[in-house]
Amino acid sequence: MKSRVEIKRQAWQNVKQNYWPTIGVYILVLLIGLLANVPIAGAFIALFIITIITVGNNGYFVNRYRGQQATLSMVFWPFNRYGRVLGGTLWMSLWLFLWALIFIIPFAVIAAIVSINAWLGSGVYMAGAVAIICSYALLIPLIIKSFSYFCTLYILADCPDVPATRALDLSKRMMHGNKGKVFVAGLSFIGWAAIAVAIIVAFNIPNMVMGYSTVQFNLFSNVYSYAGYAGSEFILGQVMSFVGIIVMYAYLALFLGPYISTTMAGLYVEIKDDALRRGAVTPQDFGPAYPPQNYYNQNTYAQQPPQYGQPQQQNPPHGQPPQYGVPQQQNGQQAPLGGQNPQQYNNSPQQYGAQPQNQQQGDQPTDTQKGNDPQGGQE
Repeated sequence: MKSRVEIKRQAWQNVKQNYWPTIGVYILVLLIGLLANVPIAGAFIALFIITIITVGNNGYFVNRYRGQQATLSMVFWPFNRYGRVLGGTLWMSLWLFLWALIFIIPFAVIAAIVSINAWLGSGVYMAGAVAIICSYALLIPLIIKSFSYFCTLYILADCPDVPATRALDLSKRMMHGNKGKVFVAGLSFIGWAAIAVAIIVAFNIPNMVMGYSTVQFNLFSNVYSYAGYAGSEFILGQVMSFVGIIVMYAYLALFLGPYISTTMAGLYVEIKDDALRRGAVTPQDFGPAYPPQNYYNQNTYAQQPPQYGQPQQQNPPHGQPPQYGVPQQQNGQQAPLGGQNPQQYNNSPQQYGAQPQNQQQGDQPTDTQKGNDPQGGQE
């Protein structure tokens, strides 16, 4: 399996080779994702539309990492098998919710006990706070399982013959021993993500400085009055904040987002290939049509290198390649030797008792063939 550095290097190289198409697809998916913020209808759009597009987006970046043809239509391909993709996604979400209950139930119980004690005035605030903090440790199983299900959406996109519920099982088998690699790969982008945060902070510093320099706190009414923070200062601060958001999104869309998406798709590809090599999964697990034609080209036969002393094969016809010392066949006919006319070259064997070929064409026999002495004398 390739190292994390090699995967990230190959991911960025393939993004650079097809930069603007990749950026265009990423921006389109990002804009569609913003529809989840629509009031009331946003939740339904996220569940029934954005979920499917996310699977298609994963398939797009899988092909991008492999260096294969990746088109915009791949993003919307999962709608052709809508029930399967939606079912596989909901099946994964159900199991994540069940694992989350390990944290939700104890946290809710502890929070309820602390609230009741606070209402009764029993004075056990510190113990309740410690219990609530300790309950966050119950998130660890959920985090581990989320990494175990990492390959699920990629399998739904990459292997269309895998049933919805089986994709989750294959992901668990493929991720055995690889959860830490995905975790470390995610941590390796913290530095790049910090740049995005720094962009927002940098563009909001003037806004914060101008705001806090003019805020006056009234000790009697507990009201913040923004006297003096109006007019051109207020407009300049808001403009700077808006520009900071635009710059951050441009940074995410033009660099970091496609980089992360291609890298994570590359992790899936390498984990899958490694699982096939070590026998954790088999090609039959991914359906009868696996491997797909666009990934493992079954119509391309590797040409073996010529043996020592043997001539190199040059697109031989169906059948055995030409042997050493035998002229190469041309259009199914044996090539002539010694520059002879192909029409005079006969491959058929001579029949027993038949005249030689040159006599059949009208040539006269020589004196030796007639039985006469070469000198023409008689006894």
